[in-house]
Amino acid sequence: MTKKPFFLKAIVLLLFFSFPAAAQETLPSDKTTVETQSDDVPAETAETTDGQSAASGDSEKTAPAAAASSSAAAASQSTAQSREPDYEEIFRWGMDDQILSTLKTLTEEKKTVPAELIDRLYAETLSESVKAACLDYWRETRNALHYDVVLDKWSELPQRTTALQSASLKYLFAFLPEKEDEKTVGVLSDVLRYADFKVQTELMELIAEKGMTVFEPVLTVLGQTSEDRPALQAAVLKTLGKLKTPDAFETLKARLADPDASTDIRMAAAEGLGGYGTPEAFLALEPFMSESNIYLRLRVFQALLSTDNPNLSHIIEQGGKDAYWQIRRDVFRFIGDHNLTEYAPMLLFKAKNEPERTVRDTVLRELGKMKTAEARSYLQETVRNDKNSMPTRKIAFDALAGFQYASQIPFLMDLWSRYKEKPSGTIAEHMAMRLSVTKEAGLDVMYELFFLSPVGLFKVYAIRGIALNGSSSCRAEIEKLQQSDRNDLLAREARKIDYGAPTTETPTAETPSAEVPSAETPTTETPTAEVPTAETSTAETPTAEVL
Repeated sequence: MTKKPFFLKAIVLLLFFSFPAAAQETLPSDKTTVETQSDDVPAETAETTDGQSAASGDSEKTAPAAAASSSAAAASQSTAQSREPDYEEIFRWGMDDQILSTLKTLTEEKKTVPAELIDRLYAETLSESVKAACLDYWRETRNALHYDVVLDKWSELPQRTTALQSASLKYLFAFLPEKEDEKTVGVLSDVLRYADFKVQTELMELIAEKGMTVFEPVLTVLGQTSEDRPALQAAVLKTLGKLKTPDAFETLKARLADPDASTDIRMAAAEGLGGYGTPEAFLALEPFMSESNIYLRLRVFQALLSTDNPNLSHIIEQGGKDAYWQIRRDVFRFIGDHNLTEYAPMLLFKAKNEPERTVRDTVLRELGKMKTAEARSYLQETVRNDKNSMPTRKIAFDALAGFQYASQIPFLMDLWSRYKEKPSGTIAEHMAMRLSVTKEAGLDVMYELFFLSPVGLFKVYAIRGIALNGSSSCRAEIEKLQQSDRNDLLAREARKIDYGAPTTETPTAETPSAEVPSAETPTTETPTAEVPTAETSTAETPTAEVL
């Protein structure tokens, strides 16, 4: 009993002397925290009795700081990822492949970089491919500042066809001055004389397009001095015809009449004369309508039909009975394209008596443009006649579109009644397909007949025609298909029609919820993405799927 107070005193003394050491070890960090807070936290907050406010302030400041640090790091990483290439370094130290790839990307995206970078690259590189890529970049970014430089450098380019030569010409073509200055004419004249044939013809096309008659003397001499290059001579003559100058006209006329010239040259001269399209050109061509060479004769007729001359009757009549089938075909096309209804009897005669099937099919197509009762009657009879081939009957049916299908409903209904039972490969199938892609009012009765057919394919064609023309035919039945849980071709076609807001014509009583539970017809059951694209290819022939 006497020893207990002593031990208690010893324990208390031991704790007393050990506490300051522990306090001294933690004091600097606490002091530092308080001092740090004192810079930003008001004195009344820092001097709270229990230290809770100080601790709270420290926590609130640490969290935003950490978040800001994290956000900055993320932004820095994102910037590093999206940072554009250092074009200056690539163009200065990169390999040619790297430079070409970079220039290609810039050209395709039409993205500009500091002009001095490409200027320096073009001036310093020894690679023809890189120089060509620079020109392509300038052309696509519409930078015409280098036109004179490229023009001056043309004479230094190798005469063989190179990427740099081609790129230089394309660049010059893109910025060819409207005013034909002497330097440009001189350089491009050399291109006409000495460049590769492909480059020469490209330049001729540009000359013809821009009507640059200043090059006519060069072209004329080139045509006369290139007898060993008939393709080049022909290209020159065609270009002269497009320039339509008096001197070129005389050159073409002389070449056509030259019996010693090759057929290709005379054909090119005839085509060039046709480009004038004048009565004078007609008179120059007319004497050669009876040429024994069928290819030259064909080109003469084509040129004659392109001239502006009202007196073409003997050309049409003679060409319509020419022994060469292509001449007959071109004449019949000319009649239809110009709606020369006075020649409808001629076309009817040819439709019945033309020996060449290709020409006969052309006549059927052109009859559809005649707009005469006789032409329509003949086409309808051609469709009805089972002895005619199916391709011929289909061509005749398509030609009837020129008379508006809606004006021929009795004929269409009769056709339907005769062939509806055997759809595959029959004229009924072709009719349904054709009307399904015909945008024309007044075809509702045919769509309804198609839809009532037990053949699923006819129903599909009916829905497509209804959708194309915004028709209200068969709306109740189509809406039921839209709300069903079917995923066959017929239901998918029905769901493509958007009727918009409900109207009084289709009351909701027709499709009560008791008949079609809402669980069975959710709108998300048949999204477009779920329909395989391969099913589209079966749209023409799936009959079992849609029954």
